[in-house]
Parts: sequence; C-alpha cells; structure tokens
Amino acid sequence: SHPRSVSPSDVPSASPSTNPTASPAPSTSPTMPVGDSIFIGWFPPKGLRHCEGDCNLDGDCADGLVCFRRRRGERIPGCTNDPILPRGADFCVRKEEHSLSMDEL
Repeated sequence: SHPRSVSPSDVPSASPSTNPTASPAPSTSPTMPVGDSIFIGWFPPKGLRHCEGDCNLDGDCADGLVCFRRRRGERIPGCTNDPILPRGADFCVRKEEHSLSMDEL
C-alpha cells in the first residue's frame, strides 16, 4: 500500500472525478446590445452611428459599420424596429449584424 499525501501534487491523477463539472447555462440575452433606430434624414452628414439612417453606401457610416440596405420595411438587424421609421430608409449596422439574418439574432 502507498502512503497518502496530504499536500497537492503537481502530477494529475489518473482517476476521474466523481462529480460532474458544472457547465454555464446558455445566455438568453443578446451578446450585442440592440441600438435605438434613429432616422436623421434623407441626406444626413457622413459618419452615421449605429442604427442611424438614411444611408446609401457603407461610406455614409462611421468606421466599423456598414449600410444595411433593407427592402421596404425589412427589419434592421441589431436595432429597434419602430413602425414609424420611413419604410425606404436604410440604416448603419455592425458588419457582423449585417451578415446575420433576423432568425439568428
């Protein structure tokens, strides 16, 4: 029989633990905050921020954002979707939001 050690060993044990390791529960909240959609105007200055519109090109948006050119009334990914927003307006969103469909958000 081998003597039992009271101090921890630097060598991992060969026997598995008797209790399962708890895993974290999946998140129920979005990982990116949802922004409030703001319609600035049909010809706003360049540098629109997240969820601001109307944009026509990615260059209308601030760095790291792209112009989400939506079909009339289509939901804006990552932004609030207020029914009073002009149906033809397009909004600046994060690049990673643009690549997701609304089903995945």
